[in-house]
Amino acid sequence: MASRRKFSDKYKREAVRMATQPGVTKSQIAYELGITTNLLGR
Repeated sequence: MASRRKFSDKYKREAVRMATQPGVTKSQIAYELGITTNLLGR
């Protein structure tokens, strides 16, 4: 069983900042961050 990845607060804040940019999809952001779209939504 794989262990859970832990993301820093800085990483999370950056993901939120990216997600609030106009004209960028969640899929694009998730790809850039190397995570799934579902994980980004959570």
